[in-house]
Amino acid sequence: MSNQREQELLLKASIEFGAEYICYIKSGTLGRTLYIEADTRSASISIRKKVPGMWNGIYVIVLFSTPKEEIPKDITMAEVLRYKLKEDDKSK
Repeated sequence: MSNQREQELLLKASIEFGAEYICYIKSGTLGRTLYIEADTRSASISIRKKVPGMWNGIYVIVLFSTPKEEIPKDITMAEVLRYKLKEDDKSK
């Protein structure tokens, strides 16, 4: 796929799916793939409902990132495990 074709597809994706998402095309295990990055999990769920798995002849993957919490250096493993268990209980 030519660079010009990729740029056209990226512009088309921004117009169709929204400019608030970061879009890029890379080679994946299944060929050329459009990656769409959302800010949050809920935004990724929303965009996934709009975007087909295959779009304009390329595969589509929707990603989101979660902010990493900074863990203090002097924290003990027991404290980490207590925190993890508390977080797991919240998600149930």
